[in-house]
Amino acid sequence: MIYQINNMLLNVTQKLYNGEVNDVVVCQDLSAVSKTFYTVLVIKEHDVARRVISIYENYSIVSGSYHEHYLMVFPYANERPIESFFKAEINTLEECENLCSDVVIKCVTSEIPFPIMYLQFQQKKINKSKAGEIYFSYCLDLKELSETVGEEECATMCARMLFGLLSNVTDESTVSYTLLKKKAHREGYLKFIDLYKDIQAATVKIEKRKFLVRLKLFFARNRDRFFRLLLILCVSAATIALFMLISQLIFGDIPLFRIFVNTFKKIGTESLVK
Repeated sequence: MIYQINNMLLNVTQKLYNGEVNDVVVCQDLSAVSKTFYTVLVIKEHDVARRVISIYENYSIVSGSYHEHYLMVFPYANERPIESFFKAEINTLEECENLCSDVVIKCVTSEIPFPIMYLQFQQKKINKSKAGEIYFSYCLDLKELSETVGEEECATMCARMLFGLLSNVTDESTVSYTLLKKKAHREGYLKFIDLYKDIQAATVKIEKRKFLVRLKLFFARNRDRFFRLLLILCVSAATIALFMLISQLIFGDIPLFRIFVNTFKKIGTESLVK
């Protein structure tokens, strides 16, 4: 099978995925002088093709129609999922935290549309080369593709993946584990930069942390306690306010105030009432 798109002649050399709405194949460009391979998404559903066109409207990518299908062409990369090689290549907390930073940096600099990036996290298409480079792959099932997915959803998915990696080398006693556990499962990340800042703050030794960073981490670790304390204070204040209101309605004043008022009417044997 040969697809023609723009000036490329894409000869299918391998089928990677056969799905309901799209297929994924590896192709060699016969028009190129060098032996160059690409990952090609062959979209069979018109509605999915429409969504893809809308998502990539402001991005530079080789794509186009071929007969009844719509093609998306990406540089080919051999898949090497982080999760599959993590235990064999990452041994310490420091190495894991550095890896987490590299993943977030790649997310920020990759210029991948968030709806596509979300699928890459969801379908475990985040890879790590033997040299330590982080890269995304595109053997994707586009059935669940949504145009409305944004940075918040991607940052949260990223945090959950990183939390899973950290769980293999550490426990809740470490700062990075604590921060990601609290925020990842409560969808607390709106942007990748917030996730990156937390990871960076966690990797700095405690004595070198700035006061504001230490304060932020302290509140993050004790957030549940503060919420419980605030709840108790609010309930207590509401109870006192209700008591004062009922007293005012029944007695015409507040009995509690009488203690303070009557105390100052007479000091010792001297009456202050004229």
